[in-house]
Amino acid sequence: MALIVQRQIVPDVLIGVWKVEETQQELLVRYPYLQSVAERFRNPRRRLEKLSVYALLHALLPDEPFLSISHNPDGKPLLDKWNISISDTKGYVAVMLSRSHRVGIDVEYQSDRVSRIASRFLRADELFSDAPSQLVVWCSKEAFYKCFSEQHLEYADMRALSLPLGQSGMLEMQNMRTDEVCSVAYFFQTDFVLAFLYC
Repeated sequence: MALIVQRQIVPDVLIGVWKVEETQQELLVRYPYLQSVAERFRNPRRRLEKLSVYALLHALLPDEPFLSISHNPDGKPLLDKWNISISDTKGYVAVMLSRSHRVGIDVEYQSDRVSRIASRFLRADELFSDAPSQLVVWCSKEAFYKCFSEQHLEYADMRALSLPLGQSGMLEMQNMRTDEVCSVAYFFQTDFVLAFLYC
């Protein structure tokens, strides 16, 4: 098992993070019905990530044996009877689930490269100059986008209203199209930062 984070945020909201350590073959031995999933991906890395998402789903929902993720025309993941959000980064996959709430999650590997691309996702009125803060804002915007995916938000349509405070906390994010403000939770682990919200 490579489940490294599992939390029930409220009674109807689950999150999990899986460290991708097992091989494709090990996962297919454990979940043979996923052979058809594996065959859809030619890239070995992407195939292993997708199989790891299913392994994480089985860890979060052990009483639901035959799970099947589909996608809407925009690419948003769909899971029968659940709202689902999925993210992956170098060596990790993350999933957030709820039966009644919209959800959004993002996991990003810790790296200084975020500062090189900060101009792509920061607005002129978001003055975050250090890499950890930029990483939290980037991750939070990705999670926010997933929660409101039907609106097709651009980075400029989302504005961080508060400063990240440390290893964990809440970041207030404003939808500039609707003026709605939501709190995005975040926390750092050794290798990654995770951001998520539900509404």
